[in-house]
Amino acid sequence: MPLDQPHYGIGPAGMLRFLRKYATFRGRASRSEFWWGQLTLAIASLVLFLPGVIAFPAVFLSRMEVSTADPSTTPAAPFAAFADALWGFGLLLAGAVLWLGLLLPWLALAWRRAQDAGMPGGVALAFLLGGNMLAGVLLITGLAQYVLGFLDSSARGARYERSTTPVLPPGVPAQAWEAERAMAAATRMR
Repeated sequence: MPLDQPHYGIGPAGMLRFLRKYATFRGRASRSEFWWGQLTLAIASLVLFLPGVIAFPAVFLSRMEVSTADPSTTPAAPFAAFADALWGFGLLLAGAVLWLGLLLPWLALAWRRAQDAGMPGGVALAFLLGGNMLAGVLLITGLAQYVLGFLDSSARGARYERSTTPVLPPGVPAQAWEAERAMAAATRMR
């Protein structure tokens, strides 16, 4: 089957076909081409990331275990363990850089698959960008939850207090607390 035509029902040869059509956005891709390409990407991701995913935490945790056994090394232990495990982190970083090289063929494959399904190829780009934006929003909102946990108590929290005998947060003077409660009560009266 010529490379400029979709190959319906292709078998494992679809993995090589995916690589041969590395940056081809023109044309169409059958479902079987798409799924063999996805399998190729999954295998490549495992090969690229698995060594770093195993090595970095394993070395780091073993060094932490050894260094925390000796109380004299404990304050510097995390830094020393991280330095020893840096090569594992380097493997992760190298895998990420190499994986970026697979982004273009994935987009080309998804583009051609969308066209075979009767949609404009830009739908694949929209999915890629939309998914990454959603992941970014989820990351930021997830981190924001941790920020809430680190914020100090504030006198402004008095506006949400309904108890007549509140327990004051540490470091908040009683006058500031009462002034904030009075202001909140006056605002509710309006």
